[in-house]
Amino acid sequence: MNENKSKSENQNSEQISLDNLSTLLNGSKEQMIRMTEVFLDQIEKHFNELKFALNENDLDEITAVTHKLKSSFRLFGLNKTGVLLERIEQRAKTLNSHELNSELQIILNMQPRLTYLVKKELNQLIHSNSTS
Repeated sequence: MNENKSKSENQNSEQISLDNLSTLLNGSKEQMIRMTEVFLDQIEKHFNELKFALNENDLDEITAVTHKLKSSFRLFGLNKTGVLLERIEQRAKTLNSHELNSELQIILNMQPRLTYLVKKELNQLIHSNSTS
């Protein structure tokens, strides 16, 4: 099996968890909804920045963007994605371009699924908040 394919499939099996966010915000659903909305906006913005940085081979920007993203994804329980982002950040810092490019492609290809997972969780939060 192709290594990149197995990494991608492993990432696609990841599920979101709002436990960390709930703990941080003392279980406030209103604040959780707001943070999730901000996170959704940031996903699109930062993934666009990553695409541009990849096209420009801007390793400093790749490092900066992945650094911002990794903690946000971990906050939303997407720890496997956080680990991948951390690897990308380290590869960009050490100029390991061979693996950096393949892992950047994996993370960029994951964006639609990650966005879907977060939107689905946001809809559940909104629904549970309106019925509380």
